[in-house]
Parts: sequence; structure tokens; C-alpha cells
Amino acid sequence: MKRELMSAKFKRDYVAYSAIGIFFAVVAAEFVLAIGIPLRINEPGLFEEQVSRQQMIDRFDSLRSLLERYPLKNEDCAEEGRLLRWNVDRLGYYLRDHVNALTESEIAALRERIDGQINAFHRLNKGRPYNREFDLDPVPYADRMAPRLEKIIRSKEFQP
Repeated sequence: MKRELMSAKFKRDYVAYSAIGIFFAVVAAEFVLAIGIPLRINEPGLFEEQVSRQQMIDRFDSLRSLLERYPLKNEDCAEEGRLLRWNVDRLGYYLRDHVNALTESEIAALRERIDGQINAFHRLNKGRPYNREFDLDPVPYADRMAPRLEKIIRSKEFQP
């Protein structure tokens, strides 16, 4: 008595076709990734905002290190230097909390402000403060105003 083996041919075909389909899907996905990722990375402006944000943070860090490494020696500039340091500290608190939420225009504005503060530090470090004491001689101004005042006093409209 010969026994016939019962085969499950439909099961083998289903599994084989599924494996082949999965294989081709994986290969197709790899091709899409191999071609798509480099194209996406080379796209202009993709990382522009992140690069700009990082450059702004780097400029800010360089400003802070300037203020820490080079104390102002000139007494006329010391007060302005303290104001500059206070301003930079406040900006640091703001950036720590909100740097990831900044838009491109806000980043550009902050970079300009940081560059202005770096320029102010270099000006102060060279001994050129914004405020300078100077003697004002009031005599030339009083001499120029005296004839006008006399004319006003002699006029009929003047009432003391």
C-alpha cells in the first residue's frame, strides 16, 4: 500500500511569494533612501535656519568670553562695561529659554545686536567711552544770547 503524501503546496507558494515581495520592497526602499537622502541634504536652505541659529550662539559665546577674559582697565569705560555685561547676561537668560523658538528674522536681529555689542566692547577696550566729561564754557553762548535777551526785555510785550 502506497501512501500518498499530502502536500500543502498553497502554503509554500504563499510564504514564498510573501518573502519575494518583502525582499523587493526592502530593496526599493533602500534605493529610495540612497537617492533621496543625498538629494534632500543638498537642497538649498534645508539647514539654513539651524546654521544661522548656531552661528548666533557662537557669536554670543565669543562675546561672553571677551567680557570675561579682558576686563576694562579704563575707569571711564568701567561703568559702561558693567552695563554691557549686564545686558549680555540678560540676553543669555533669554537665549537659554527661547533659542529653539526663534524665527529667522529674530535670529538675524539678535546677531546684529550681538555684533553691535562686540563692537561696543572693542571700542570700550580701546578707552573710548560713549560718555566723556568735558568742560563747557558758557561765555560764548551767553554773549550770543545777550543781544536777543535785551531786545526782548525792551519790547513792549515783555511783562516781568
